[in-house]
Amino acid sequence: MKLKLLLCLATVAVVNYACSPKYEKEGVIIDGDKAVDVWFEDVATDVRVVPLVSDNPLEDFVKVEMYGNEMIAMNSTQQRVYYFKDNVLQGVLDAVGRGHGEYITLGEMLYDQDRKILYVTQLNDRKEILKYSVPDMKYIGSLHAPLSIGTMRIFDSKTFLLSTKDENQQCGLVLFDIESEKIVKEVCQLNSYQYEQSPNALSCFNKKNHLISLFGTTNRLCNFSNNSDSLEIIFSFNYGAKAADFVYQAPVNTDKEVDELLKYLNQNGGTYANFYYPRKLKNGVSFWYSTLERRKKNYRFYRIEKDTEINYKGFHISGLSTLIYPTCICENGYATIISGIADKILVPEETQSPLAKKILEAISSQNDNNPIIVYYDIK
Repeated sequence: MKLKLLLCLATVAVVNYACSPKYEKEGVIIDGDKAVDVWFEDVATDVRVVPLVSDNPLEDFVKVEMYGNEMIAMNSTQQRVYYFKDNVLQGVLDAVGRGHGEYITLGEMLYDQDRKILYVTQLNDRKEILKYSVPDMKYIGSLHAPLSIGTMRIFDSKTFLLSTKDENQQCGLVLFDIESEKIVKEVCQLNSYQYEQSPNALSCFNKKNHLISLFGTTNRLCNFSNNSDSLEIIFSFNYGAKAADFVYQAPVNTDKEVDELLKYLNQNGGTYANFYYPRKLKNGVSFWYSTLERRKKNYRFYRIEKDTEINYKGFHISGLSTLIYPTCICENGYATIISGIADKILVPEETQSPLAKKILEAISSQNDNNPIIVYYDIK
């Protein structure tokens, strides 16, 4: 059981590059402990507070993706997908069952905005992709991949980018032709950790931005073009002495090795690992990063552009206990979903900032404690 649960933390072998020595570190060194504590309103721009509108109670979301003014969100039990347009609920996929076009538990989701099709995978059959029309959520067929699917993204109008695993536990990123249902190209190999992290690694991959994150002792932000035989490395970096290097290369072949890894995870939750929501800028890159314990207080924002380097943490709002970090990326920045009761997040002893008042008013105006969304960018 331990081995199954910790498969995602298996031995690392960096792909598409020469074999790397243990704990190889390249590129820029980012020191998370030196991040500057900031107030959210001092660094945020284009801030909007918008309620999610629904006539019925909304559940907690475990996955959220935005496509312009459209949004899909999977509930925490992974049995329903909500579809919103202009922040108003328009449809709900709820097809739990064992019949034709039904599922037990959902795995991943993907929305084709042009075709108005919602694609989902199932946890019990990772080779099948179910298709539903949007917004009515009627079943319209399925696709079948030759390998088990981890994450799926739209590469172009005819092709998906999939993270896959075969029966020998070999993992990779491939291009999948929608019409023929065949793999037409291998983009790169992945190790088990990178495969299990592929929802994060491909969080910003879409038709316009072919960004792929490869996590390791050296983290790499890459770009992929179908005309190239390998990934283009845009930015390489590591977290220096405070990096969680051990998790990428820890052996987990025996119970003793698994116990050693669990001990490391318990004792080193404050070490830094991975990165999230990357963006390629005109003269640089930006992304969010955190620690093995992905608590709100541990999130940082990093941007390097020309000769300017920014490293922020905190993102406090005076009068609120909640900190701001992205739930997902959106067209012009980031989105954070806040749900609950206003009284639970206000700090009575602090003066409420103008933004805090907006957030509290929006939460209080919601029926059934439905969530609100804060849209913003970081300047």
